[in-house]
Amino acid sequence: FFGGGTILINQAAVSAILVVVLQPPDAVFSPDRFIDALIGGGVALGINYLFPVNPERLVQRAATPVFDELVGVLEEISTVLREGDEKRAERVLDRSREIDGRVRTLNEALEAGHETARLSPTRRRSLRQLEFYGSAGIRIELAVINTRVLARGVYNAVRRGDTIAPQLPEAVLDLSRSVRALAAFLEDDKGPEEARGWALEAARRATEILEERHELGISVLVGQVRSAAVDLLRSTGMDQATALQALEDAAGRASEIG
Repeated sequence: FFGGGTILINQAAVSAILVVVLQPPDAVFSPDRFIDALIGGGVALGINYLFPVNPERLVQRAATPVFDELVGVLEEISTVLREGDEKRAERVLDRSREIDGRVRTLNEALEAGHETARLSPTRRRSLRQLEFYGSAGIRIELAVINTRVLARGVYNAVRRGDTIAPQLPEAVLDLSRSVRALAAFLEDDKGPEEARGWALEAARRATEILEERHELGISVLVGQVRSAAVDLLRSTGMDQATALQALEDAAGRASEIG
């Protein structure tokens, strides 16, 4: 009735189980638990109306670990590219896979925040910021996927003993700076220029490599850096066409990837 969010569905299921399981098998069905559920639900809605949690703070608390871990993984990938340590490359690949759990927590916080803002008139002004977070969250999830693919590509390159161009670790480090700036932008609304600037710088550095190197493995890594840069640009509010145009303006058309 109120939108069918995950939390509402789970609570309804638990209540239904309690009604069925806790009813004595030899007793006539009693509406007491149904009435109790209505009273409890009414009290919960009343408290949420009068004393709602801050949905923006709820989402920010869930988003911070995602950004921090993504920054940490990108910095670690940059270090692996410089040092060529295979065991460290394998560890960072495992670490990149663990970010998915934090992303799920962020998505749940976004859903709970939307429900709170919709049900509480005093918090409805938060809906605009939550929608912005939600739109950015979709792109961040894609950036996490690109980072995981990048970590896998780096592990394979290190395992093969590929020669890594010095621009590549710097480009990955620029991605980490862009993520950090994006987190500050979403939290403080200071403007997206810094996040966009680092993302474009990452794409520019990576694309420079293709002027001298054309191996398939290197091209794949450059492509992942460029893809992650586009996702970060779109997280700041750019549409797809504008983000791609900004990327080409900064990096040029040194390759047909991206």
